[in-house]
Amino acid sequence: MIREIENRRSIRKYKPDEIERKLIDEIIYSASLAPSAKNRQPWKFIVYQGKEKDKLVDVMRHGINSEKMTHELMPEWAFAIPDAENTVRIMQEVPCLIAVLNTNQHTPFASIENEKRIVEICDSLSIGAAIENMILTATGYGLGTLWIANTCFA
Repeated sequence: MIREIENRRSIRKYKPDEIERKLIDEIIYSASLAPSAKNRQPWKFIVYQGKEKDKLVDVMRHGINSEKMTHELMPEWAFAIPDAENTVRIMQEVPCLIAVLNTNQHTPFASIENEKRIVEICDSLSIGAAIENMILTATGYGLGTLWIANTCFA
């Protein structure tokens, strides 16, 4: 496992080679083995490939273009739009995307009570552990990965 930690890199250019379903299943299985606060396991994994991935990327691109014009969702983050556009370019190039959803949170734009904020933080940490397991497993299989978190405009 130390070798995977040492070899892990954030990759931003990908080959178009299809990823075998068996490898995707192993990567997601490793995520499900991550520790989670109160054993809540607040994650859901959605695999996107081919036309479904292209549809997701189009939604992302539309969200970014909308925010460029309105600055409605996050007016103080207009500086981050070019980086988000680069993220969409990378997402378009990859053969496989795995979206990780927090099953206990609906939107980051709603205000919540302090107690729920603590649960949200614990869930986010748990999801981070799951993502790290996925990345290290993919690295062990010789696959490149990139943990993308600037999808907020979509």
